[in-house]
Amino acid sequence: MTIQRPDAGTASADRSLGSAASSPPNAGPDPALEITIDTRVHGLLAVKKAAYRLARRCTVVLGSPEGDLIPLRFLFPRGTGEETAAEAVRLFHRELLDEDLRAVIHDQTDALRDLILAHTFSRMDLVERRDPNE
Repeated sequence: MTIQRPDAGTASADRSLGSAASSPPNAGPDPALEITIDTRVHGLLAVKKAAYRLARRCTVVLGSPEGDLIPLRFLFPRGTGEETAAEAVRLFHRELLDEDLRAVIHDQTDALRDLILAHTFSRMDLVERRDPNE
């Protein structure tokens, strides 16, 4: 995984799932890494949530989808080393898996959550009733 600058050409970038671009670094303001995510593996919402979780470490820019692939560019503050940048990308992949699993659990427990809420509110009188004899 080689850190690159935002103006670096991406023609030699490896576009396979989750692999980093391997273009040599050039002069530029902030270091960057590029990866591609396959939306058949990870949902777009999970990608966005994982990117948001990394907001303190770097900026993740989502590119235009190319079929099932979404290019992502990780922009890091000046002075960020390759090891630190690579660790942030590894953390992104962990967060992405976490968000995917949260979505699966949410979908699998949706009916149970609705049942619990329905039962809870069925035992409550939501309308104030007055005795007609008062």
